[in-house]
Amino acid sequence: MWSCLKRRAHEAPSVFSPRLWEGKLKLSLRIPIRTAKQRLWEVILYPERFPSFVPDVRDVSVLQRTDLAALLQWRITIEGVPVQWTEQCRYDPQNARIMFHATRGDFASYDGFLSIVHAGGKVELQMEIDIDWGLPSFQKVISQVVEAKVRRSFMGMLVAIKRYAEKTSVKRNYAFVIHPLDLDLISIAFNEPNITSKRVDLMSKAFEWLPPFKCSDITGLKAFNGKETDGALIYCPLLPEQMVANNGEIALKRTIEAVKVAESLGVGIVGLGAYAAQIGRKGVMVSEAVSVPVTTGTSYTIVTAINGVERACELVGLDLKGVRVGIVGATGGIGNICAELLAGKVGGLVLNARNRTRLTELESRLAEKVPGLEITQTTELDWLIANSDVIITSTNTPSALIDARSLNPGTIVCDVSRPRNVSPESVREARGAVLVFDGGIVKPPGTVDFDFYFGLPPGIAYACMAETMILALSERYEGFSIGGNLTPEKAHEIGRLGDALGFRLSELRWCEQEVSKETIEIVREHVRRRSIGTWV
Repeated sequence: MWSCLKRRAHEAPSVFSPRLWEGKLKLSLRIPIRTAKQRLWEVILYPERFPSFVPDVRDVSVLQRTDLAALLQWRITIEGVPVQWTEQCRYDPQNARIMFHATRGDFASYDGFLSIVHAGGKVELQMEIDIDWGLPSFQKVISQVVEAKVRRSFMGMLVAIKRYAEKTSVKRNYAFVIHPLDLDLISIAFNEPNITSKRVDLMSKAFEWLPPFKCSDITGLKAFNGKETDGALIYCPLLPEQMVANNGEIALKRTIEAVKVAESLGVGIVGLGAYAAQIGRKGVMVSEAVSVPVTTGTSYTIVTAINGVERACELVGLDLKGVRVGIVGATGGIGNICAELLAGKVGGLVLNARNRTRLTELESRLAEKVPGLEITQTTELDWLIANSDVIITSTNTPSALIDARSLNPGTIVCDVSRPRNVSPESVREARGAVLVFDGGIVKPPGTVDFDFYFGLPPGIAYACMAETMILALSERYEGFSIGGNLTPEKAHEIGRLGDALGFRLSELRWCEQEVSKETIEIVREHVRRRSIGTWV
């Protein structure tokens, strides 16, 4: 029997090469995988996700992790028999290799490595394992049976990794979770004009009963470097008021369900939009409940909001160095990073939020970063409105906070919030005296088709969507923007990646329309007439 096994190993050296010595088993396995090396590295680097796509892996718990090492606890089955162990892993990213060694468990010893190599122009995943069950006499009797079962189990693991990596690296590679901002959007998106005539509370309850679903495929994304990838839109049918109700309990449950719909499609990364990005500690609890990486898109939203402000100032003849910028929601994830990025570029900052303690902490940090910068903190929104030339607003409030008619003529407002913080009706009534635009709207490269209406024209996307696209095209399958991991450095990084791939800021837009040239000229005239250097 052993001679037969040796002949089989000799006949198929590209797949399997076993040998026994002193009652120990040594396996050498390898399998070609059609994917990028970096993509495959991202897959094997996080074995805690294996239970979602490797049938024999029941659980992998991360006990400790650093950049170059981890302590993992495994529970698998080998032909139905439960096996568990704890292993120490060392990562060698330069050579795409993971070395592992069992410190305790059902094996007397268990050592080996998992490595990604280029072989014959293809990417190949290799696994070497030395196993000792600690029963030398008994193992001699059952060695051939044990070897076959162990080999099938670990080879099955490699096959599952292959299927997952190839599935998530070809074509549909990302997904984005959206939810309706109002009944009008639902009416247009699903061609149901009667919805707007129904009671909101009645429709809200009906939406609460509906599970999330895939509403469309996203096609046509093509980077400047020629790389293409498709995606999917996942619809979570909850209105903003429902997303924040009961401390977001229903919203968290539905968002997790939506991400699991995306996960079932085999995508490599999922983005969260609008209030789906705010609940569950800003994506952290969602990420913990699923196996696929999740991002909120906040870092790229910040970058494009700043770019939008710079573009608007240029259009109306304002020099950022001489203006006072007010930030509504300054202590939030978007607001405080916007403040840090603008601190060295503007004449002054007005910071607004409800929590005075957090405002003071932010003011101290900015003052240390840019000594001499004029910084004012206030919990009064009216004071900020009266004393700001440019306003950035980003809050979690599901209703309008600012009446455009109360703004000084010539004021620029970048409204990042969805739903909007500036009343659309008031902007119309302001008759062009102020320039209000939606922050975070971009044009992805290629001819992107979302095949679904969410408030923007074809070929245009929200920056939170674009961040997911950028990460997918870059094969960065990671929770880039979740929880409190937002920094100016991450904003700069995603901005550089987006620029290199061909993502561009769209024309300034407000409420599904481009800001008119007439409005820009009226605001430009107001700016010309007033003294920029005199602040009330």
